[in-house]
Amino acid sequence: MTTPETIAERTSQINRDANYTGLGVAEFVALVMHENTAGSGVTASLLGLDDEALFEPAPLMYGRASLFARGLLETGDGETIEPAGVGRLVAHAAANASRWVSLLLFTPTGGQDAVFLIQAPSGALLVVPRALMSFQVAPANLADGLTGVVWDIIERHLHAVEDATVVIGAVFPDGSASKLVLVREDRDADAAAGTAFVVAITEDLDDEPADAVTVLTEDELDAVLNAALRGPDDVAGGNVGDGAGTTDGADAS
Repeated sequence: MTTPETIAERTSQINRDANYTGLGVAEFVALVMHENTAGSGVTASLLGLDDEALFEPAPLMYGRASLFARGLLETGDGETIEPAGVGRLVAHAAANASRWVSLLLFTPTGGQDAVFLIQAPSGALLVVPRALMSFQVAPANLADGLTGVVWDIIERHLHAVEDATVVIGAVFPDGSASKLVLVREDRDADAAAGTAFVVAITEDLDDEPADAVTVLTEDELDAVLNAALRGPDDVAGGNVGDGAGTTDGADAS
């Protein structure tokens, strides 16, 4: 059974130039709600931060105080309080996301973990929920597009756990959502022909797949993933988010 810790270790290898930063729930909520936009609310909801008590003045004040002590909040011009370092990217991505991508990582024994990708104009953020309502965050390197990061997570999980499944889905600012793409490796495929994947597409994990389960090559699955992750405002063609974003949380503003 995989754990959030092992998933964090694997995802940290995706962006080898980025170090994960751990945030307690009060710290994370304080950053997510720093700009307090509609996007901030969507981010909080998708990450399961639905307890109203988390947004009361006392826990928010505690989170900000802890962030100050760690150098992730600082006093800016005009005595305003501004996030710093990777905290700046967390606040920016949460408030200004152009898409939220979830990857649910299942094992045959019932284990489940999750990785979230939040893409915004000035950068993309990897978020890995951990035990006791804490989070690992890191800038995502979009040199190969958002789909490239998604591919890395899929391949690492499927190669690490036999008969594992990854479920990929996206939510967009207009409230629309992609269909869910369920992927597992086809271990019966001819090795000489390259890796093949068993793929199904559905509206809801509780429903039967809307499209027939099929076996796809890497190129065919790549096209399916790009179609699922492409939002209503994206230009057709190429990898979603290709070449966009930053690898340095300090660059986001």
